[in-house]
Amino acid sequence: MAGLLLQELKVRGLAKRTLIVAPANLTFQWQREMKDKFREDFEVVRGDVLRANYGMNPWQEKHQVVTSVSWVSRIQDAKESLLRSHWDLIIVDEAHKMSAYSSDLARLPKTYLWKVVCGV
Repeated sequence: MAGLLLQELKVRGLAKRTLIVAPANLTFQWQREMKDKFREDFEVVRGDVLRANYGMNPWQEKHQVVTSVSWVSRIQDAKESLLRSHWDLIIVDEAHKMSAYSSDLARLPKTYLWKVVCGV
């Protein structure tokens, strides 16, 4: 479903930069399925990519990225550079994990994933 939505938004000129946030064990599956089923090339950004692009922001250099929020939230440089990047579309696998820890969203700190998706 996410691939169909992405294709429709691209046809309409509404999505150029797409971030997929998935559990760590599913990042390469997302990359493979987007390529096989929708002919969309996504790069998986992890520690090796971050180290290879030292001094640059790989989130701003790439237009279609898959990453794991559990990985990026542990690495301070990755966390800060991701929050500085703009995305036209963010697809979140396991989106129920992006909420704060209680129903009182105004008072509790938000999860890192919530901050990424909401641009805070």
